[in-house]
Amino acid sequence: MEAYANIKLVKATAKRFRRYAQKLAPTQSEALDTLIDAHLKLAKESGQKSKSVQSIMDRSDTNADRIIALLRKIEKDQIKPMLGMLQVLFGYSSAQEQSGPKKGRSKAGGPMTETDFKKAFAVIDLKEEKLKLAADLELARREIHGLLSKKTEVVKPTLGRPYIKLQLYPEELKTLIAKYKPKT
Repeated sequence: MEAYANIKLVKATAKRFRRYAQKLAPTQSEALDTLIDAHLKLAKESGQKSKSVQSIMDRSDTNADRIIALLRKIEKDQIKPMLGMLQVLFGYSSAQEQSGPKKGRSKAGGPMTETDFKKAFAVIDLKEEKLKLAADLELARREIHGLLSKKTEVVKPTLGRPYIKLQLYPEELKTLIAKYKPKT
């Protein structure tokens, strides 16, 4: 004898299924098996996926696109400064070799001086600092967005204007205030 399991359904849906199952098969289990098999076969033949599977696929495609965009940004912002540093060190780029001296060379076209190197490294340091600040800003934005979306609630009293309730422990609030306090 086979073991049985309970499935909770809304009464109206259960009644509809029982009426349909009587017409389709001798038992409700066989009717449900037939429906599931038909659904899987139809999905396989048509190549379509259910809405939930399709939404998961769309999300993964979106995440992959975000990762690709992030990698491209990293290539642009982190690899290009290295290329720029090399160009400054050697005084030219391969694309503009014929056009004459580059930015990094001294005015007379001679060898680079120590000040030229210092300027080049200062530019590289500024770019790295800019990238770090941008990453910190993005992290702070995500943290604040998460806080606002998960820990806030709109309260609509019967009298008066609606207001926002912040669901934090006092220690969490003190930590956030200290973390985002403007530097003077």
